[in-house]
This record gives sequence, C-alpha cells and structure tokens, in this order.
Amino acid sequence: GLDDAKRKITCGNGLHFSLHCTGHSTTTRATYDAARTGATAPIVGVGRMEDMVQVSAFKLFYANKTLKGSMYGSANVRTFMPELLALWKPDKLDLESMISRRIKLDEVNDAFRAMQAGEVIRSVIDF
Repeated sequence: GLDDAKRKITCGNGLHFSLHCTGHSTTTRATYDAARTGATAPIVGVGRMEDMVQVSAFKLFYANKTLKGSMYGSANVRTFMPELLALWKPDKLDLESMISRRIKLDEVNDAFRAMQAGEVIRSVIDF
C-alpha cells in the first residue's frame, strides 16, 4: 500500500515536499501523511466546503508539519498575473495548451460538470 511505498522510497522518513491537487479530504490527508516531520504539504486543489480533513491534535503537534493552502501558488495576483502575461505575449508561455474547451456563457453549467468529472483542464468563456 501507500505506507509500504513511502517507507521504501524514503527509507521510512516521508517526503520532503508533498503536493496535493485533487481537493478531496482523503487525498489531502494522504498528502499530509506522506510528508516527513517538519515538511510542507501544499494543497492546490479546491475541496468542497463541507469536506473536512481530520488530524489528531497530538499528530499535528508531534509531526511539526505544515498543511498549507496554495491559491495561485500563494502569489500576489496583482503582480504575478502581469508577469505571466508578459511571458505569454512573446510566446514564452503557452497558455493556449492549458485551455481544454472554449464555451459560451450559457454553457457554464456543463463546463462546471465537465470540470467536476475531470474531463477538462480549464474552460474559458468566450463573450
């Protein structure tokens, strides 16, 4: 299982850096558990409001790990987005390949369904 793989790959110590992208509490907890003592486990995926992650108070204290949300990589959107656009304009950043589907505004409900089903990377609304 996962614990056996973690022990084998890390000699039982856990990962220095453990990243989580799905937003589900079960895999968020697995990401936390995979991180070694003192490590950081950033959470990139957005979970549901009612989906809770549970960690014992003792384990939280003893493991000295950081479970950290990371919206947009914790970047300052006001300064980071212009930097990304500056890379995109001279074709140094391929944003087009990150768009799975272009939709019209009245297709937004289907776009959310496709996102939740994992069928797309990103949909963009064309006006």
